[in-house]
Amino acid sequence: RIDECHRPVRLRKVVLSYPSSTSDFKFNLSLNYRLSSVIHTYSDQKPCLVFCATRKGTQQAAATLVKDARFIMNSEHKKRLNASST
Repeated sequence: RIDECHRPVRLRKVVLSYPSSTSDFKFNLSLNYRLSSVIHTYSDQKPCLVFCATRKGTQQAAATLVKDARFIMNSEHKKRLNASST
């Protein structure tokens, strides 16, 4: 099994907790709307990884980021993000 010492680039992990909602759907939706600010706060304008529980959740998170993200560089970047979310 490979552990952290074998990574060529060290990862910084950030784990945040939020209060649960009445349903998993509402909880995941609320997390999507927090995602942009979390990335902006912790990424230092560098690439980051976001893990989602399902493929559909990943698509919804990407679509929310396309709509709400303040870190889109230009129109070409926005088009690529849009294409990736579908």
